[in-house]
Amino acid sequence: MSVTEFDVAAQEVALGEEVLFSPSRRSDSNQLSSIPAEIYLEIIGYIKPIENEPFPRSFTAKAKQLKQRRNDLRSLSCVCRFLRILTIPILFESMEFIVRSVENDTSFFASLSRNEDLAVALALHVNELHIAPGKPAVRESADLVSSYSAAFSWLPHLRRLQIWKTPLVSILLSSPSITSLILRAVDFNAITSDMVHQAASQLKLQTFELYGQAPEDPSVTAAFLPLVTNVTELRTDMWIFMENIISSGIIPPLEILDVRVAKPDLFFCFLYQLAALKSLTFTSDIDEVSISEHMLSLPRLHSLRQLTCPPRSITWLHGEHNLSSLSFSWYFHPSELRSSLPPSTPSLWTRIDHYRSLSELEIPYLFAIDIKPDPRRHLTRLKKLSLIFIMNLRIDETDTLYNHIAKLSTIWGSDSLRELHWQFIGFSHRHVMSETDSIPAYCTKKEHFRALFGCRSLGPRDSELMFMISGEVRRGYGSEWMRITWGI
Repeated sequence: MSVTEFDVAAQEVALGEEVLFSPSRRSDSNQLSSIPAEIYLEIIGYIKPIENEPFPRSFTAKAKQLKQRRNDLRSLSCVCRFLRILTIPILFESMEFIVRSVENDTSFFASLSRNEDLAVALALHVNELHIAPGKPAVRESADLVSSYSAAFSWLPHLRRLQIWKTPLVSILLSSPSITSLILRAVDFNAITSDMVHQAASQLKLQTFELYGQAPEDPSVTAAFLPLVTNVTELRTDMWIFMENIISSGIIPPLEILDVRVAKPDLFFCFLYQLAALKSLTFTSDIDEVSISEHMLSLPRLHSLRQLTCPPRSITWLHGEHNLSSLSFSWYFHPSELRSSLPPSTPSLWTRIDHYRSLSELEIPYLFAIDIKPDPRRHLTRLKKLSLIFIMNLRIDETDTLYNHIAKLSTIWGSDSLRELHWQFIGFSHRHVMSETDSIPAYCTKKEHFRALFGCRSLGPRDSELMFMISGEVRRGYGSEWMRITWGI
């Protein structure tokens, strides 16, 4: 964004603070001035770009919406000085640097590199920076990123740095204020292990994410180890990096861990040392023969409350648990597409009372129908149930599916249930619409999942209780007490 888009009033925003009550107008009309500042803050909060959206911002499915929201904020900043004071800091708190070669660059970072006063003042608001490649990609992108080193040095309050498909250069790791570092498919050729060591001595990260191909030089991978000493959130698909952490003896105070596992037993022993671990997500490409040879003792994970893992890894999970959220949907191996509960599943997971602590559950429906109901046991905490259909549904199978829905209602129809999600994986929109068009009506019969129909005076019509959508599962119709979605 070019700083020339804003007038000199933006500098007042950056250099000073003002007490805000309501906007003042030079005209005699007081129509706007009678509106409290809180109302304007609500409006701005509504159109403010979504926080913590998936990285990178410019290449996500929500890019168009995010761009529109930022444009709305720019327009709002031009209405009056009062709204400008409110919106300018929001516009500059999260910035994007696109690596591209542009002659006579007038972008914010170009102005910052030239040490322009207004850009330097506005840089005080930047606490999040996204770096992504331009189109077409610049061949000398490492040199280009380094050429903006002066700009990056003017970001004293930078907290969150995300880099995607661009070279990692040492200047990007030089800000000691960074607490969150996210590296996705970065090019490590422009950095050495000594550079990483130097950066690690300055940074005190709380969040670290490392995805993509590991550096060719193993010493560069090992050089990242000091960065995880104090992290509470770690995400990586580089098993070699995870294995380095385990072998180093470093035990970070992790609360959130997301990792791809290649050696389960080694990984599980490491987990037992993480006393503060609250959320665990793991995937694995282990072959079907050895999948049942490993065991994760849930009672030893005292603080664990959220678990996401592949469906077939249910054979690993042993013992009682205190989970509040469980998802078997993270990754589906080809062998799982039509499988029910594996024969080696621990018997605890085949009983309904083993799910009694859960408030959220995401489970393949072929798993769900194999659970043994118990009229003496009730799921008093379950509020959100997501059923995943991962089989190729054919027309001649719909009668069986209808019977399964009735059975699911008997097993999982808890009085506490407030949200019911149906998700089809691997189905085309046309396939679902043509072969399952009568299923929504069947699912919404009052004899199924009765708790969702307990407040009929507050809810929508029956025809609105279930709806088809394509793409991501969106927020359903109805009040907060009930949400049913249908997605592929």
